[in-house]
Amino acid sequence: MATTAEAVRNQLETTIKAITPTKHAAMKFALADRDDSVVDTAQPSGSERRFFVRLGGGQETPPHHPAESATVETFIVGVLYPWDWDQRAQDVLMRSDVHDLKVALNNPSNFASNVIHQWVERWSRPVLLGTTTDPEGWQQEVQVVVQYWEANS
Repeated sequence: MATTAEAVRNQLETTIKAITPTKHAAMKFALADRDDSVVDTAQPSGSERRFFVRLGGGQETPPHHPAESATVETFIVGVLYPWDWDQRAQDVLMRSDVHDLKVALNNPSNFASNVIHQWVERWSRPVLLGTTTDPEGWQQEVQVVVQYWEANS
């Protein structure tokens, strides 16, 4: 039975929402609304996490079958953080969150149905949102590669 990119994305979102973070455990990951801004949604404590999952491209790989194909697709998990003047503490928080994401997303018990394998392939350096004179927050991206069976119909 094949699955879809949408089902994989939904399972990634469910898994991330269930994570109890190592740092600031009371502030779980919350799914960002499409029009969320870091300023509007993040708490001044620097511990609010908003995230989104986007499709990042992929390819079909052998074996091929008339009913389904083995698909390898990258999903981008973006985590938004409010600005914190204590950059060292912010770095520690974001790196801790990357570790928590890796542990949860690399665990086969959290895979969507008919996912062959998935893993956190890489994470980016944090990107400043706003300007250096008027900072709004940070965005950290994690790339998750997922291999799954996708229907050919």
